[in-house]
Amino acid sequence: MKKVLVTLLIVILLLGGTIFGSLYVYHSNAGAPLQGASDPLSILVRDQESLYQVVDQLAADGVLKNAWLSKLYYRLSGLNLDIEPGRHEVALTGSLKDLLDALKQENLDNVRVTLPEGFTIANMAARFDKSGLVTKDEFLNAVEAFTPPDYVPVKGERRYRMEGYLKPDTYTFARGTTADAIVAKLSAEFDRNLKAILDQSGRTNITSADYDAIINKAAMIERETNNADERALVASVIENRLAIDMKLQLDATILYALGVDSKAVTNQDMRLESPFSTYHVKGLPAGPICNPSTDSIRAVLAPATTDYIYYVLNPQTGKHFFTASYDEFLAKKKEFNGGGSTTPVTTPGTQPVETEPQNPYPGPVGLPFEVLPATKPSQTTAPTTTTPSVP
Repeated sequence: MKKVLVTLLIVILLLGGTIFGSLYVYHSNAGAPLQGASDPLSILVRDQESLYQVVDQLAADGVLKNAWLSKLYYRLSGLNLDIEPGRHEVALTGSLKDLLDALKQENLDNVRVTLPEGFTIANMAARFDKSGLVTKDEFLNAVEAFTPPDYVPVKGERRYRMEGYLKPDTYTFARGTTADAIVAKLSAEFDRNLKAILDQSGRTNITSADYDAIINKAAMIERETNNADERALVASVIENRLAIDMKLQLDATILYALGVDSKAVTNQDMRLESPFSTYHVKGLPAGPICNPSTDSIRAVLAPATTDYIYYVLNPQTGKHFFTASYDEFLAKKKEFNGGGSTTPVTTPGTQPVETEPQNPYPGPVGLPFEVLPATKPSQTTAPTTTTPSVP
């Protein structure tokens, strides 16, 4: 009996030692599974590759101490084992949990690029160049070489055929993505978004000319106001002016013609003979002057019902005052300018410059956005549009 008890005790001790040793090895591996010369350890996950496949590869490369125990840990952990393709880094002192967390992160070789609403193609090119993803020239060349959707008009007098038809947004691209692929992505996102907007508005049967008119107007709205609740009102001013065959006279179109994002618009600027300047041409400019937001496109599809012809910015509130009366417009303009003269001193025009503001169009420096006729009209519904004055 004594021998049986001794044998049983030995078995228990051996079994306990084995269990204890196994648990020790298991937890030791879970806490410090990695080895190698580089710290942090760089790990490449291929498309469609699973966590267990990565574990096997790391073990084969000699940087993971025990593939079997690592898989056992993951099976028992109850953690979400989905991982992201791309390059990841983890410290050599990291645990299996740290390893999994690292593999869930975004590809370190990805480049995130934000293209704000209202950016021109030139703004986009500068932003991509700054990101290091592609150069400005590579992006512009890709824009020129891109085959647009059927509803995009021929280039004609436009600076870029795709101006207005690339969707502003925040994008993530893998480093090495070509400029051609980037332009195709921006175009596809614009197309998807525009069709969704049209479906929601019930405007599904429209012509190519309708498409361009919508985007052309939306681009002007985008550059004329930063206030979302004013977009439908600006849209109404555009429609009201077009309805009475009156020049739009929008400062934003002059700035695009000059190739600048923001400056004080002068009388000399207003005399610029450009197909983009709505002080020079009657009706819409030669093409969109920026890549507009969803809200601006929706404003074109559902403009406010007003008789407004003029608007002027109140610098105290950052909002515009809208009116159908030229006299009221002048009175408000004088009030907002502190009681000063409503006719500025003519100053030399500004040559085109390259800019890359975070807000691409805060408005002419120190000046409001507004629509101005040249002289007081005889009737408020049909003002004249001869040589204009600036605010």
